[in-house]
Amino acid sequence: MTHGMIASKLVEDWRRNDCVVILDKEKRERLTDLAYMLGFSDDDNFTDDKYKNDGRPNWRQLEELLSQQTVNTEFLHLWSLLNFYFGVYVELYLGNEAIYKREFHQCMMSIGDATQIQRHWYAHWMHETVQSKSRDIGDARSELIAVIENIKAGELKPWGPYQVEWYECMLEKRKGSGGRPDQYSGDLKTSYTKISLAEISRMVQDPLVPRRVLPPLSANRFERA
Repeated sequence: MTHGMIASKLVEDWRRNDCVVILDKEKRERLTDLAYMLGFSDDDNFTDDKYKNDGRPNWRQLEELLSQQTVNTEFLHLWSLLNFYFGVYVELYLGNEAIYKREFHQCMMSIGDATQIQRHWYAHWMHETVQSKSRDIGDARSELIAVIENIKAGELKPWGPYQVEWYECMLEKRKGSGGRPDQYSGDLKTSYTKISLAEISRMVQDPLVPRRVLPPLSANRFERA
């Protein structure tokens, strides 16, 4: 995800030499250095000597380690460097208010979504129930809602490290009236129901969210409280 943000429209602007307006010389130089270190520029003439002496990180190796789901000292070193340069990228991006308002704010809002694992659970549930068991989409959703409602009611134990709140936040809320608190409506949020079957097929193949980290895909696999 981090690398995906770095490979954004701003980088495309660099590649096309469609320069982003930078407020001062220092920021322009730092952008040039950043482009070099991330592998988007090979122009040594404009790169600070300290970067050339350190050498450019092997991002291809990091990509391979990610695809292999390998965690070792080299991975941790490269991952920390990528996060460092991402921090530099964020700082320089925010330095241009117009770009921030146009693009970056929306990007950060999407990254702030903390329901990625729930979305993958929904995708696997639908894939298992609809495509593997040839069930109706509406029935599959109703069964998932019933599982969440039973966990919320204390009839089923939440699976794995995920607490009750993790499950119930998948449900839509109705605005309370007369000073009453908001209530769960018994429907899934549209952020789940709008996921297409094509997207579901892609999500279930995602190597970064394997099946083993997700809750069970049927009610009878949950332990009763």
